[in-house]
Amino acid sequence: MLGALAALLPLGMAAQWEYATRTTPEINDISTDTLDAPVFWDMPTPTDYPGGKTADLQRAAYPDVLPLKLTAKPEKVFENALALVKARGWTVVASAPEEGRIEATASSLLYGFVDEVAIRIKPADGGTLVDMRSRSRIGKVDRGVNAKRIRAYLTELQQRSGG
Repeated sequence: MLGALAALLPLGMAAQWEYATRTTPEINDISTDTLDAPVFWDMPTPTDYPGGKTADLQRAAYPDVLPLKLTAKPEKVFENALALVKARGWTVVASAPEEGRIEATASSLLYGFVDEVAIRIKPADGGTLVDMRSRSRIGKVDRGVNAKRIRAYLTELQQRSGG
């Protein structure tokens, strides 16, 4: 009986993996700004956001992944953003407050995949605009992980920064 239960765990994981693969678009690079995505300057293999078909697929699948507008000052938002990156256990690769730029890596708990994150913070309309990009280092499809990461991070940043 215990052996049968132990066999169900990897089977369930494989089924979840397959379901996510079939129900998410074949993209692995998500940005809140598909026209001018945050840039990875300090990652081992910096690449531009692919745009084009990737942007079209992203907008269709994740129309809610958009820039975050806040009323707080950029300096305070940057402080909150960096603290949140650290609180989530991500590894800070670069932090440039004067440029409003944070780069980090986030590892998946179950499989240990490393994804790259770029956050851009800039003044806008008397407040602050936050853009975020998250991409997987391996694979052509991220199974929705990057969009989920961006949504969760920006929601929590909005709560910490007071809207």
